[in-house]
Amino acid sequence: MGDSNLQTAEPVRPRLWNPNAAANWSLLLTPAFGAYLHAANWRALGKPERATTNMVWLWATVAFLVVNIGTVFVPDSKAIEGVMQLAGLGLLLGWYFTQGRPQARFVKEKLGDNYVKKGWGLPLMAGVAGVGGYVAVIFFLAVAAYKPDPKELAAEVKPLILQEWQKKPELRGATIQDVTLVHKGGNTYSGFVDATLAGKSERLMLEVTHDGQTILWQLKAAGN
Repeated sequence: MGDSNLQTAEPVRPRLWNPNAAANWSLLLTPAFGAYLHAANWRALGKPERATTNMVWLWATVAFLVVNIGTVFVPDSKAIEGVMQLAGLGLLLGWYFTQGRPQARFVKEKLGDNYVKKGWGLPLMAGVAGVGGYVAVIFFLAVAAYKPDPKELAAEVKPLILQEWQKKPELRGATIQDVTLVHKGGNTYSGFVDATLAGKSERLMLEVTHDGQTILWQLKAAGN
């Protein structure tokens, strides 16, 4: 009897995420997203060393994002902002040209479309949730760390003082020449109000507390 009834087994097709799509999504979801999916692809393709390299890029991106959170507690600086923007762009381009594009080329040359395409629902939900959570952390930390500039706060307090004075008949003609504040620490500021009260020039001590939403102020006669 011959072996005509025997069939040759077809090679198992690897299950991969489209490497080009993973790289494109990384523009919105950071290089960590693409690096993770490309690492999984390389494992499916039997190249664990390349998967390891992508995981290095993933953790480098995580480290960058942690450092970026730290800048929330640093005074506003155009130089620092510019450095972080360049570093983020460099991280994205570095991963894409050293890892993202080579995998896309490899899959195209070796497999073409001869692989099982994995779905995008779960990774995209995880990526969007991760980026959303990161943005939320940045927002809440920025609100918590926000300390208004003393000059800006002085400009906000001045009309509040005048508005309160207008409620008292004896102070309705009062004017304020200057408000100066210095940040003492935490949410507390102190300084002086130079005003004209009942035709006389006065310097009053000013204490201000700003919790990010509410401004509380108190005046005392200088020397008290």
